[in-house]
Amino acid sequence: MKFGIFYEHQLPRPWSATDEYELLQNALTQVELADRLGYDYAWEVEHHFMEEYSHSSAPEVFLAAASQRTTRIRLGHGIVQLTTNHPARVAERVSTLDLLSHGRVELGIGEGSSVTELHPFDRKFRDKREVWEDAVRCLLPMFSKEGWEYHGPHFDFPLRNVVPKPYQKPHPPLWVACSQLDTIEMAGRRGLGALGFQFVSAEAAEAWVHAYYNSYVHRLDPLAEYVTNPNIAVVSQFMCAPTDEEARAMADGASFFQWALRFYNVNGPIVPGTKSLWNEYQQWRTTPAGEAAQHAGLIGSPATIRRPSPDVAPLPVRVGAGAGGFWPSLFATAVVALAFQPLQHRVVRLADRLAFGAAAAPYEAWAAFSRRLGEHSDPAEVVSAVGDAAAQAVHVDPAAVSVQIEAG
Repeated sequence: MKFGIFYEHQLPRPWSATDEYELLQNALTQVELADRLGYDYAWEVEHHFMEEYSHSSAPEVFLAAASQRTTRIRLGHGIVQLTTNHPARVAERVSTLDLLSHGRVELGIGEGSSVTELHPFDRKFRDKREVWEDAVRCLLPMFSKEGWEYHGPHFDFPLRNVVPKPYQKPHPPLWVACSQLDTIEMAGRRGLGALGFQFVSAEAAEAWVHAYYNSYVHRLDPLAEYVTNPNIAVVSQFMCAPTDEEARAMADGASFFQWALRFYNVNGPIVPGTKSLWNEYQQWRTTPAGEAAQHAGLIGSPATIRRPSPDVAPLPVRVGAGAGGFWPSLFATAVVALAFQPLQHRVVRLADRLAFGAAAAPYEAWAAFSRRLGEHSDPAEVVSAVGDAAAQAVHVDPAAVSVQIEAG
């Protein structure tokens, strides 16, 4: 289980002359602190013309600045809009960022969320999935091929060598933005990590996770030649304080994020300067839906956040091991399932019935496990690796670990 921070760069009205400056400078300071505290990821979105909701139109610049103030935290594009950027420019900027950060980039790719940001770039909302798929096919070979040309319905690119190449070979880990069940399924089918928002219920979480991994295991259909990344990441409101009351006070207004996104999706572009989204949000907060939204997410004291809900059944950790590395996903509970994809694109699903309880697997144990998976495709060797990793994680005899193998 890995943790990160996520930035939209929201800026509710009214604004002063220095608000945007302070917003960006404060965010850089927070990323620097998160790096020192051991957080794993810092994600930055790309949106255009969506005032108040997101003043983050040049994420590659922000992440480049963050790369020079940090040493280990991974820097995530969450996401780059492939509908409003030319694939060659995306490849150039992402590769440069990967070199500047010593190989710490996570590359999320997406379509754009509304007509507000798509239409000024001559993209139609109804075409965005088709354009995105064409852009993926055009973009990803640019990271590794010395000469590449592409002729598709939306992008026509002559034979060129796109330079520089990224530090991570053949490319940074790949993700795609997901907001609905059908896009979760699509992410699994395309072999891309799923970047989603918090689920509305435990039942929905289980359904989405199952849809994703079933799609990955049984219907894998990449858009191009790339390393798959079978993982799920979820954005959730989070505020931890000594008491529940302090946490709720400090998290006041947290639901503005989802409300403002929904506003632009429903209402489309607004005449600049004629509306205060923050004022409208304050009115919505007094409605039953608004009041319910104030209690979503992980907000409270350490004891409250740590306490499991009585109606939530354990969900499996899904861990993907491919050519690109070993990345535990968000769902960590008592049952562990491992999805192992060798280079031959065979899938071996492993499930051990070991209860982890409150213990967490040390990074070193999983790193060693990852190396062994990269060296062997023999199921017997994989079983041995599972036992060794579990023993390091919870101090048990590897021979006591029960492992089931299902050929997929």
